Amino acid sequence: MNYLIHHKMYFKVARENLEQALLSEKSVRSWMLDSSNWIKQESIDKSYSEFSESAITSIIFSGLTVESFINYYGISRLSKNEFDNYLDKLDLLSKWIVIPKFVTGNSIDTGSHAISLLKQLIRSRNKLVHYKSSKISPHDFYSSLKNFQPTDPKSRLPWIEDAEIGIQAIYKLLSEIVKIDSSISREETEWEEESDKCFQMWSIFD
Repeated sequence: MNYLIHHKMYFKVARENLEQALLSEKSVRSWMLDSSNWIKQESIDKSYSEFSESAITSIIFSGLTVESFINYYGISRLSKNEFDNYLDKLDLLSKWIVIPKFVTGNSIDTGSHAISLLKQLIRSRNKLVHYKSSKISPHDFYSSLKNFQPTDPKSRLPWIEDAEIGIQAIYKLLSEIVKIDSSISREETEWEEESDKCFQMWSIFD
């Protein structure tokens, strides 16, 4: 039976959507600074809509990436009974602390930057998936731009920094887990695909 490394698929989506969100943020900034274009408002609306979709998608798929990887890691190194009975029902943060300890006897430092980034990613994801508003009014839409200062490069649109943190969390967590488990192969953690090939899903078991 083949098991696909789904975290690679999820990471590709997260990374590509962050890249798109950054481009859309630049477009919003550019349109807001352009006083000559008569369709400026429509352009801002389009760019901001594209930005929001990309940033939010990146956050959600970063969360899927880290959860998929730690589940894959536990399942591939422990028996099904061990994983199902003791680890599967843990929350995401606990999984990243407990599963490596269960497998190797060592755990990622709970005070590390990687765990801090994971906590931030979890908070961002939870804010999105537990969002209870059923309708966003035009006033709500435009008020989200109220604090954005297009002339200030440090001023960012909502969610973009959360999306960046999500990608950082993935890299940092993988870096930390490799330090405590030398059995993790390059194939399991290598994200980059060849530029002249489509993204591939790798099989880890025959």
